[in-house]
Amino acid sequence: MHSAKILLIYTGGTIGMIKNREGFLEPISQQKLLDYLPEISRLTAEVSCISTSYIKDSSEIDKEDWLELAQLIQSNYSKYDGFVVLHGTDTMTYTSSALSFMLEGLIKPIIFTGSQLPIGVVRSDARENLTTAIEITAHQTDGEPTVQEVAIFFENELLRANRSIKNHTENFDAFISPNFPALANSGVELRFNYDKLLRPLKKELSISTRLLNEIGLLIEHPEISDAIYSSYFNIQHHKVVVIETYGMGNINLSVHKSNCIKNYINQGGLVVAISQCNYGEINFSKYKTGSQLSKLGVLNGGNHTRFSILTKLITRFYDFGNQDIAELIESSVSGEIN
Repeated sequence: MHSAKILLIYTGGTIGMIKNREGFLEPISQQKLLDYLPEISRLTAEVSCISTSYIKDSSEIDKEDWLELAQLIQSNYSKYDGFVVLHGTDTMTYTSSALSFMLEGLIKPIIFTGSQLPIGVVRSDARENLTTAIEITAHQTDGEPTVQEVAIFFENELLRANRSIKNHTENFDAFISPNFPALANSGVELRFNYDKLLRPLKKELSISTRLLNEIGLLIEHPEISDAIYSSYFNIQHHKVVVIETYGMGNINLSVHKSNCIKNYINQGGLVVAISQCNYGEINFSKYKTGSQLSKLGVLNGGNHTRFSILTKLITRFYDFGNQDIAELIESSVSGEIN
């Protein structure tokens, strides 16, 4: 069996940061980062390293950076058995979820990881996260990659990217996957949850490159104003609005809100409901307010996370006509919903 060839892609983030003169953390270069990682040379996998054209705090990363990263993976796809992406934690779920939808036909692992403490700090979680992410990426079963999807490895757990959320600003176990079990656990041994691993049917890799700009996220709360609804449900501002509802899909549906949603949908706008809760899913048949949203034409977002529904719509909206968009929302593209 040949040693797996892994491409390590550095985008920035806490893992590669040091304090500047003002005392703030800022990214360092790829070479300086590698100076802190002699462990890589002792791994059985052959690891090559490359940087994106941007080295950023992840809060600065946008959809154009997603596109560059996807194209970088595509251009190197035939040369490597898998990819590890070093990325900041703040928007890791956005970028990794986006790639899970952009890269169709993926049959190799793309594992995102990073750290809560910079690599140069003695107590940093960076080395363990990175070395285990590489081991998972290199792992094979029956002569093919064990993982064939986009995932996040952090603090002993491998999580499906588009099921994950960042749950803590400081703890090392920063990410959780509320409605789907871990794909693998790292302890003395790597233990894979084999029956949960994605196995795509399509074999040729392609990228969705036309990305949606006009998308709004509206978080329902008790004092939300009519003016906010008028602004969001304006076809000139947004082609799609995602509403984070209470519980199973409830909002305080006033006459004004109802008219805003109805007129917007009649003009060709798309509205999707997801829950503010981390666990569970939308169920329009449970309560009257939810059933009213359904009657207006609001689509059921199921148990999509905020990150998965937004990135799914941004990256795949133009692949579907308006008549087929419900199929996109209600079906699983890359394991993001039940």
